[in-house]
Amino acid sequence: MFIIEYLFSLSLSQLVLHIAGALFVVLIIGLLMPSGGQKSKEQDNKAQSKTRRPAANKANKKASEPQKEASKGLFGKLFSKKPHDPSFDFLNNKSDQALTGFTHPNATDHASELVKATPDSAAKGPDTSELNALFTTMIKAGAIEHKNFLVTNFEHHYLEKLRIWFGYKYEIYCQVSVGSVVNINPMVDLPKTASEKIDRKQRLLFAQKCHNMCFDFLLIEKGTDRIVCAIELDDPTHLSEDRKQRDRRLDKICIAAKLPIFHITNIYQKPDIRRL
Repeated sequence: MFIIEYLFSLSLSQLVLHIAGALFVVLIIGLLMPSGGQKSKEQDNKAQSKTRRPAANKANKKASEPQKEASKGLFGKLFSKKPHDPSFDFLNNKSDQALTGFTHPNATDHASELVKATPDSAAKGPDTSELNALFTTMIKAGAIEHKNFLVTNFEHHYLEKLRIWFGYKYEIYCQVSVGSVVNINPMVDLPKTASEKIDRKQRLLFAQKCHNMCFDFLLIEKGTDRIVCAIELDDPTHLSEDRKQRDRRLDKICIAAKLPIFHITNIYQKPDIRRL
C-alpha cells in the first residue's frame, strides 16, 4: 500500500526515471545470471554421457564446451579461465617438430655446426691464385687478430647518449663501411683531360680507399630503414694531419651522395636532427 501511494506521489518525469532504473537493474541481473535452459541441457548431457562409450563421451565433451561458454553470464565470460588452445603449444615447445611435425634433414641447433664444412682436400690443397696465396701467407704470419669490442671506450660513451636521445625512433649502427652506404662506381666516364691521367689502377685505388673508410655512427629510421645521417666523433686522434685529410675526403663523399654528416667534438654534443 505504501509503495502504491509513493508511486502516485511522483511526477511523470520521476516515475519514468524509476522505471528506467528498474529495467536497468533487471538487465544487469539477466546478464550476470547463467541461462537456466542451458543449465538444464548440461545436466541432461551429463546424465546421458554416463551410459555412452568413452569415445563418445570425449566427443560430447568437446561439443559441450561451446554450450558451456554460452551458458556463462557476463561476469563468468570476463573472469573465467580461458580453455586451453593446443594450437599455441609451439610457443612453449623448443623442438623442431613443434609447429609442423616435420624435422628438416639439414636443421641443427649445434653451434659447432654453424661453421661451414670445408673438404680436407680444399683446406690442405695448394692455393690456386696469387690472392689466395697472399691470404694464406698473411694469416699464417698472424696478420688477423680477434677484436673484443666494435667501438672504443670513448665511442661507447657517446653511443649510450645517442641511444638515449634517438633510440626511440632510430636504429644506431656503428662502424659502417662507406661502400655499404653509398654506391661507388670507379669506372665512371671521366672528362678527356682527366681520363688521360687516371688509369684503371688509380680508379681501383679510389674505390679501395672509399671502402676502407667507415662512419662512426649511422642513424637509420625504424620501420623504413632509411638512412637519416652519419655521425663522426672527432676525438683527439682526428687532430693529426693524416686524419684531417681523411675527414676532408669523407666530407666530399657525403656532399656528393647528399648524405648529412655531423662532426661531434664534445661527448655531450647532441646532433640537431630536426633541421634535416
